Amino acid sequence: MDPVVSVIIPVHSGKDVISRCLKSCQKQTFQFWEAIVIENGKVDGETANIVQGIGDSRVRYVRVKQANRSLARNVGLRNANGKYIQFLDADDELHPIALKTGVETLDSSPNMFANICSTNIVANGNVVQSVRSWNPNLLDSNSIEMGSVLIRNQRLKPFDEKLTRCEDWLFWIDNLFEKQVKFSENRVGLTVNISGSNTMHDFGGMALGDYRVRKIILERFKWRQLNTRFLQHLIRDILLVMNSAANLTGKKIIRRSTPLLYCFCVFTMHTPFLSTMLKRRLRKLNEASVY
Repeated sequence: MDPVVSVIIPVHSGKDVISRCLKSCQKQTFQFWEAIVIENGKVDGETANIVQGIGDSRVRYVRVKQANRSLARNVGLRNANGKYIQFLDADDELHPIALKTGVETLDSSPNMFANICSTNIVANGNVVQSVRSWNPNLLDSNSIEMGSVLIRNQRLKPFDEKLTRCEDWLFWIDNLFEKQVKFSENRVGLTVNISGSNTMHDFGGMALGDYRVRKIILERFKWRQLNTRFLQHLIRDILLVMNSAANLTGKKIIRRSTPLLYCFCVFTMHTPFLSTMLKRRLRKLNEASVY
């Protein structure tokens, strides 16, 4: 029988987490799935052995030379045979009923394009945040965890391979904007495991990625469907990047792309009262568990 769900798992230096991730797939109460593991970038020599040695014909291993998460996911999409697509990061886990309830939801609602479940975010074995709501205004912000969505495998626009951060947000805009989506707030289907190497700890990098997607949104929609909150977040991203001493490339990108906003933020950072408020706000963001 052909798989109903294709689980797409990009992995980079994931020998310590990939087994846990795949075991969460094998524990699914819904058994008609395939998992496509795409190792991208430098091979650690062990991930492939772990994946291929798991002894499950539903699990496939694909190798991509370039370290690019978006490219890896696109390779997974091209190799997917399932009616539905489930993305899953290598350090995360699906709850046992995730696929079953997602498939039942979409099978019973032909006009529904995707189903989103709630998410537990875990650090050091403890749940630090439970995401049980989402912002349906995709142009405002990205409130969707990558592995919380089961989506129909129908003419999906691929990931933008030029983006290294927040590429998932643009993917959701491209494929879910103005589509019917059901959010199952009472069903936790995903555990996101936060570690020191997780990109969610890279505030400057995440802010630059967020800024780049907001620039794309601006170019497409020209403020027609945007609000003041969008502008506030755009300014916040610029300030976060400018406050990051290591993010020189990001500062150059912002100065070239949005010179007026760049000048406004420079003025803010050099005005004592505003600068004090800014530093207090940035400190709170940096103390948070996630961006």
